[in-house]
Amino acid sequence: MDRFSNVLSDKMEESSLATRKFIWVSMLQNYGQNYLFGQGLGKFYFLSQQILPWAIDAHNDFLKLYIELGLLGIVFFVLLISYFLTRILKNYINCKENIYLITFILSFSSYILALADNVINMLVIQWFVWSLIGITIENKNYSNIKTFEKRAGCL
Repeated sequence: MDRFSNVLSDKMEESSLATRKFIWVSMLQNYGQNYLFGQGLGKFYFLSQQILPWAIDAHNDFLKLYIELGLLGIVFFVLLISYFLTRILKNYINCKENIYLITFILSFSSYILALADNVINMLVIQWFVWSLIGITIENKNYSNIKTFEKRAGCL
């Protein structure tokens, strides 16, 4: 019960939110100057040791990508995710099949979760999300095999 009552505490010993805020602010202040290219892939974990007495991941994948790969890396990542989410949403709008809506919601949710956790490093989630995205996008090619009907507008 104490863990829930201390969520909004400013003390790092009591609140993981306070710890995350400290990590995010400190890392941006100390290592966010290399705007375009970042500090290098995989560096966040090691750079965190220079700010904290322990090495820690970002608990924010977008911040981690920015620190490691700069604006180029994060823009590429956001464009990649946006491309697939847009295709899935267009498939749902055009085809009205629930699999597209479910895939969109699950995929979008995982990337919202990435704002406060290390989702990119969670291979179980990544295998699930990317497999579901791939199956859903290619579903248009196989969904009408039994009836051989083409639906207008399906991507």
